[in-house]
Amino acid sequence: MKKIRKTLKLLELSAEKAVQVFETNTVMNLSPAVVDVLNPILSVEFDRVVLFQNKAIVQGTIFKNLIYKAVGGQLQYVNEEIPFSKEVELPGVSPNFTTGRFNKMILTNNVIEIGPGNRGTQTGIDIQLYVTQLTAAQIILDTTTVEQKIILDFIIKVSEYTQQDVDLPAPGPVFECRNIINCNNLDC
Repeated sequence: MKKIRKTLKLLELSAEKAVQVFETNTVMNLSPAVVDVLNPILSVEFDRVVLFQNKAIVQGTIFKNLIYKAVGGQLQYVNEEIPFSKEVELPGVSPNFTTGRFNKMILTNNVIEIGPGNRGTQTGIDIQLYVTQLTAAQIILDTTTVEQKIILDFIIKVSEYTQQDVDLPAPGPVFECRNIINCNNLDC
């Protein structure tokens, strides 16, 4: 059987880790006065990952809407942006990777911007971030101050693009002609 050799570009997992970020935020001078707080609306946006030897720094922003009931029963909204930065130990991760016929070591740009879908790619390195939990507890300290404790759990996956030669079977013909019928009249 005839074979065809193809070079495929594959992702090889270098490191994976579950991470927890804990942030405390205090909102002061709320007006009108706070009577009760409602469940917040939370979302997270990862901005960048900076790779170092055996570790990474993940940076992003937690977006939060503080919704509270004021004196008189009015609902009030306060939009907040809480930046965070978390250092993560990732044994086996390096901003360098080996490529080419001579296994040449290449230093990549170690700052990888994270785009929509919580994914970023930079010169042979692929980062994926998966949010597993984003919650907040809110405590009314006094009539004008609310303390928030925010927990963000996510998984970081760092992979490298590698090239691998694969032998595939040669494709067969799409149609096979078994019998040819000659037709010299118009009725065929």
